[in-house]
Amino acid sequence: MWAMLPQVIALVAYLVQERRTAGPFMVVAPSSLIANWEQEFHHWAPSLKLVSYKGSADARAALFTQQVLTTRSMFP
Repeated sequence: MWAMLPQVIALVAYLVQERRTAGPFMVVAPSSLIANWEQEFHHWAPSLKLVSYKGSADARAALFTQQVLTTRSMFP
């Protein structure tokens, strides 16, 4: 899984910055790896908006409504 991380970051950054694809994009990873993925996204693509889904189903639904549905563009 670790070898895939740089490829995923590069692909998402390319789609947003070069292809002007607004997203949102969903990256699915085991919960044990989410903190590391967040850290690497912030390091290698700091201009991208990152939303991590954690918590109960209700908390994730609220986060989706607040962060994803209200975001019109993810362009930096």
